[in-house]
Amino acid sequence: MDLNIGFKADEKYVSTNLPQLKAWEIHDVKFDGFEYSKFAGKKDPSATYEVLKIKFKNDNGQFVHILFAPKPGDEVRSKRTNSNGHEMENPSNLETFTKTIGHVLTEVCPEALNKLSGKSTTFEKLCKFLEKETASKIGVETKIKLIGDKDNKPKFPYLLSVFEVGGDAVITNNCVGKNLGFTAYEMEQKKKVENAKPTQMPSLNSNSNLTTNNDSPIKEEESDDLDFNL
Repeated sequence: MDLNIGFKADEKYVSTNLPQLKAWEIHDVKFDGFEYSKFAGKKDPSATYEVLKIKFKNDNGQFVHILFAPKPGDEVRSKRTNSNGHEMENPSNLETFTKTIGHVLTEVCPEALNKLSGKSTTFEKLCKFLEKETASKIGVETKIKLIGDKDNKPKFPYLLSVFEVGGDAVITNNCVGKNLGFTAYEMEQKKKVENAKPTQMPSLNSNSNLTTNNDSPIKEEESDDLDFNL
């Protein structure tokens, strides 16, 4: 059997997909926009999840920070006890959500942040607003600071701190902007990652159970009934 083997003149034979930018580095990037997305759950296809993607890229790679839609209960702060035995509060998920968006907008599109000031909206309407208002800002040059998670995959560092119970959650660690630097704690964590020994993997003929549950989806609730303020 003869096959008709042909090559199209305008066909691309090189992938245009960009790799992830490296953790523990400060990257010169261009803002690549906000993007609203809905998708079905893996384990429960009837469940729908909503996310907001904040995108950056350069010639070497890309980074996408993903924010899930706030759900009831995300406005509650968790508590912890510090090394001195004092009870402290952690920023709530909702505070982290709004402050992260505000932090990015301050750098790439402050006029959009001004329009949002004092306003309440739903998640989807907020995402659509951000997509539209920042479309003209795609390509704006800035810098981002990335640290690594437990698997050393790149992520934004923790931005917020609460210094007293009932106090405001304030940004104490910039991750987007022209002047960025790693904190002493972050440098210590970076050193630990660099000096970590590779995990000893069990042999394929051992009786070890290699199954993990890391791919379990995060369960999110519908967010239309939850209003929030920036």
